[in-house]
Amino acid sequence: MFGLKSASALFTDHERTLIEQAASLLGVGSPKWRRDHAEFARHSEYVSVSVAVLRRLLNARLGGDPVLAAIALAPAVGVAPSAEVLADLPRLRHLLRPRLIHPRELQGPRRMMCRRETFGGLLQAIALGPRLDAPLVTTAALDQWHAEFEDVFADARRNYAKEVTNRNILEVQGAPGLLALLHDREQAAAAAFIIDELFPPSLLPHGVVFATPGAEVLLAFPVIENAGPDGLAAIVQASYSMSREREDPLSERAFWKRDGSIIDLPMTAVEDRTSRRIHIEARGPLEDLLRILGAIE
Repeated sequence: MFGLKSASALFTDHERTLIEQAASLLGVGSPKWRRDHAEFARHSEYVSVSVAVLRRLLNARLGGDPVLAAIALAPAVGVAPSAEVLADLPRLRHLLRPRLIHPRELQGPRRMMCRRETFGGLLQAIALGPRLDAPLVTTAALDQWHAEFEDVFADARRNYAKEVTNRNILEVQGAPGLLALLHDREQAAAAAFIIDELFPPSLLPHGVVFATPGAEVLLAFPVIENAGPDGLAAIVQASYSMSREREDPLSERAFWKRDGSIIDLPMTAVEDRTSRRIHIEARGPLEDLLRILGAIE
């Protein structure tokens, strides 16, 4: 039909070359350009990637580097970057980000991720880029780099802390004392790994209660003497409600970061036909927290 053009016409020669080089590094061949997408050969099938996705990856600070383009393209075509792509750690170091992962994500290429257990039954991993679908560092990659997980994770934290600061923290309207950290590019929930930088113990000797109901948000309630229990109730209720609203929640629970340790605050959901309430028992660490807040003697 007249007027229909290949999607390749929407990209410059340099951009098309970069996409083709990235595809070659990933082993998916040169793209077949269609009207509004490109098709890449993955095993015995073709994977379609829209013009919008290709444009987004080209805008991801690639600097014309086909290796960085391959890492950006990998999630879209559903393959893991090869050892060749990941060979040069200094070239990739600026991409490293901490990632908070739910165990259900251990499928497909992500089964190979290198991870450690962290609070609430979740996992900590290392991503190659800020996007939520960015490839994750594998044990094979660490071996190739002759690097330890903890050292690479520290690099990831430093990169993340440059992008996520207290400027990303907002007050939640209608919930006194409750704060939310949001970010338009980074996984906000990973701020749990820099919680002391965001809420310094020198300013908050009793720490901060936080929750990660979803990847895109971290809730926080700074613990201040005699502040009352309303903020604590708000974060517990908000975390539970927000996690239940998501198809892929992280955790419905709340945690207390204090004296370098993360304490799980146990809670029980009580539901009936008309309402849903969260019950927390004033015992153990929670009793200590409520006493600091002035809610109990």
